[in-house]
Amino acid sequence: SVDQVASTEQVQVWADELQRRLAHTSAEAEDLRRQVFSSAQVAQQASAEAAAVRTAAAGQEADLRRQLGELSQNIRCLQRERDLLEVEVSEFRRGHSLDEDAEGDICRQGKRRLNAHQREEEHAREEKKKKKKQEREPLEEEQEEEEEGNEVSSREWQLQREQLAELQGQLAELQGQLAEMQGQVLEREVRIEGLVRLVQQSFELVHKLQESHVKQTTELMQLTKQLRSLQQTCLEALSEGEGDAVATGTERLRTTLQGLHGCGRMWRGECEQLEAHYHSLAQTHRLAVESVQGHQEAWRSHQEAQRCRQESRSARCKHLHKRDVSKQVASAMDGAHIQKINRFGRLQERLVRIAMLGESCNEMQLQWAKPPFTKFVKGSSLDLRRVILIGYGYMARAWALYEDVSPERCFSIYTVRRSFDFVCGSEAEAETFVLALSRLCVCIQGWRVPGSID
Repeated sequence: SVDQVASTEQVQVWADELQRRLAHTSAEAEDLRRQVFSSAQVAQQASAEAAAVRTAAAGQEADLRRQLGELSQNIRCLQRERDLLEVEVSEFRRGHSLDEDAEGDICRQGKRRLNAHQREEEHAREEKKKKKKQEREPLEEEQEEEEEGNEVSSREWQLQREQLAELQGQLAELQGQLAEMQGQVLEREVRIEGLVRLVQQSFELVHKLQESHVKQTTELMQLTKQLRSLQQTCLEALSEGEGDAVATGTERLRTTLQGLHGCGRMWRGECEQLEAHYHSLAQTHRLAVESVQGHQEAWRSHQEAQRCRQESRSARCKHLHKRDVSKQVASAMDGAHIQKINRFGRLQERLVRIAMLGESCNEMQLQWAKPPFTKFVKGSSLDLRRVILIGYGYMARAWALYEDVSPERCFSIYTVRRSFDFVCGSEAEAETFVLALSRLCVCIQGWRVPGSID
């Protein structure tokens, strides 16, 4: 009977130990559930980031295609304008050659009449010289306009071709980046799907653990009740001295204990399997979390690199806010009457202004109109993107060509092909145009043009 009591106490201790292990297993299952929930949240966040990347890539591709369409339309318009200008130039040259033939006939007739009407012919010749001189001035001006228009058209055509090539390069680069990002998104989606499957398996395991825990707890409670009832029966039999009843109770107790030992071994095997499965799932979960964190870190690095590039581009123009030149820019856009030196070195009055072609400030021109100052033709303009140097004061050309001109009233704008020279009516007017041109060239080109003033 003493051995039976000791074995009963040992079974009770083992049952308490098993119950503590089950409680520990349930706590680990609860921790696993929390980790699974956090993994699900990480997976949802990663899927949202992947959708945002796809949307941004699609928007960039649509914008680039729209810009290419606009550029192709501009190129076709420039081709048509170039063809029209070539036709006009050819007609002008034919008309000019006919005028020279007519003048030759007149000169030959004058020579034949020279012997008879010498005095009258000299007088007529002087009048004709005056008339031809008066006629040549508008012809020279028209020729200058046409040459400037042809030069502007060729420059614009070349500029459009360069922009198209640059945009095509940017499009190819963006397409490569888009393909790379799509590959990353697909890889991330595959990893997310694997993570979702892992989460589902973890949920199934937690459910199985809960069911097993409930089943084992129920069976343990039943066994505990049976043990207590058997113990009570043995004690009553010992007190009454009933040997047969004690033997029967002992046999029943031995049978129950053997069944309990078998259940314990089975439960221990199941616990070991579940613990091994739990450790494998935990290892897979850690690897998945590390992979997702690595992708998130790569995405943050990519966004940080883009932000650094944008900041480096915008940092070059930060100094533009140091001084307010809005009054000078507004005055230059209103226009002023300024003298301009043409191709033949003559000073001619022009209405000069700065004009913005579209809504964007990157498309601005310096335009000038001839008398009666009502029409600004396309040939009489300069794109501010082509300016490579601004000459003010002694850096200008006008004061060196005309001795009676003060350098403080002069400024010149230099391009790759030629220079445009102006003489203002006052020093304040020259400073207004130079300040406005300097600030606008910096805004358009992104860096300070040599010779500009702040």
